[in-house]
Amino acid sequence: MANNVTCRILLIGNESINQLNDQIKQRISDDILINTDFDDIYRVGRIFYGRSNEDEPLGYDEVGAKWIYDDQGYGGLGFVSGWDPVYKFQDYLALHASKLDPKVIVLMEYEDESPEFVGARYALMNSGNVVGYESKTDLSDILVTDQSSLDDEINENNETGNYREIILWEDLTSKIDECKDAAFKAMKKENPWIPADYKKIST
Repeated sequence: MANNVTCRILLIGNESINQLNDQIKQRISDDILINTDFDDIYRVGRIFYGRSNEDEPLGYDEVGAKWIYDDQGYGGLGFVSGWDPVYKFQDYLALHASKLDPKVIVLMEYEDESPEFVGARYALMNSGNVVGYESKTDLSDILVTDQSSLDDEINENNETGNYREIILWEDLTSKIDECKDAAFKAMKKENPWIPADYKKIST
């Protein structure tokens, strides 16, 4: 069984892109009323790729992950994928949204369920090609726990030394923010036209 990766996506651009964000969420909501499975691995294919339930589910070739379904527990544009973030789906959105706004930027923030990693990636068009800027943090040697278990985990780790760091679940947000800042810095360096206040935008 593959690990779930939660991917939160936001399209950043002009008013047409703002409307597109809302339209995408509405299309997902409308589809849920008809196709009620919570983890419907065909929904993204139906809405974004013109597929049907008779077609093979989307996978690595199309979205960059083992599977993809919409994250109904998230109020924004969220997806759950298998093993990897949905890089190819992010690029697919950037390519098609650029027809509405050539300067559209697609931000994806993601975290593995364990969590083994977290990260952030921006995608935008440059000379007709999608270019990505990513920062990813490996958490395989970091233990994430809750407040009630924190002291016990720290004491045990003092004896075993199994983990480089012990953090709370709520601290994951700051880890993702650090990745987002690093990815934005790299993107801004190569694309100075990007407004500085885009750095403040999160999914």
